[in-house]
Amino acid sequence: MDMNQEMLNAAKIRAESFENLTFALSSAEQLDCQDSYFDHVVCQQGFQFFSDREASSREIYRILKAGGLVLLSV
Repeated sequence: MDMNQEMLNAAKIRAESFENLTFALSSAEQLDCQDSYFDHVVCQQGFQFFSDREASSREIYRILKAGGLVLLSV
């Protein structure tokens, strides 16, 4: 997920050889995902740019399954 369509387009090109990937345009503060959906959440070089880090953190927690893993790189 990214809120920038150009970044999503670049990611799609780089990931062409991988299967089972989905890309979505979304803000980190309001993710369009079900509760407790993901086993892992990876955020690489984005968290420091979020306008509301507290809301983003709540969203990450909301979409992560119990016992899930968050990898956050800033």
